[in-house]
Amino acid sequence: MAFNFENLSEDVTRFLQLWKVARVCPELMQAPEELLKFNILTLGVTLVIFMLARSTVSGAELSVSTDVAATIISSVIAFCTGYVVLIFSPGSDTSKWSTFFTLTWITSLICAFLLDGILVSNHRDPLSTDIIDWFFTPGSLPAIVKDTMRAVGFSVIALIIMIVKTKFMDRTFRIFSKCGVATVVGGLLVNTLLLLAFLYRNVI
Repeated sequence: MAFNFENLSEDVTRFLQLWKVARVCPELMQAPEELLKFNILTLGVTLVIFMLARSTVSGAELSVSTDVAATIISSVIAFCTGYVVLIFSPGSDTSKWSTFFTLTWITSLICAFLLDGILVSNHRDPLSTDIIDWFFTPGSLPAIVKDTMRAVGFSVIALIIMIVKTKFMDRTFRIFSKCGVATVVGGLLVNTLLLLAFLYRNVI
């Protein structure tokens, strides 16, 4: 599979533009519809980040076909979750919600790579393992429990980044508002499941 670097450059630009406008309470996001339609076109950026995180954090072997499949599936899942909002708020701008879920997923992957992946690639214990072992007796927790704690932890970090970013963008933003709580709860649930399924448990 050959990369078209010109297209990848365009995808990076779109990704940065999306990141610039992404915020908690996505319905208040100030972005043209044309930009929000580029979610799937950020696949090139997502693929690179995902493969870096997966090959280091979870120790999975690099396989372009499976990584592309996992990235597409996870992006589609994140995209479709925006439409769940219609159940609770008919008429909501679902493209903005799906953008939020997708960018939160990518942010958590970057955090996982920076905090765990770099250490693992240097043959050291990941930071998340050291933290978990500090609170619990090493070897006392099943792997799925540790992975769940890691997934929750990186999801929380990604959401904190989004919250701080939103506060800088909008001084009137209140995290305990209805939209703030709904966004954080939904983002935590969706992102934790995505990290568990595609990064740690390697279901693909």
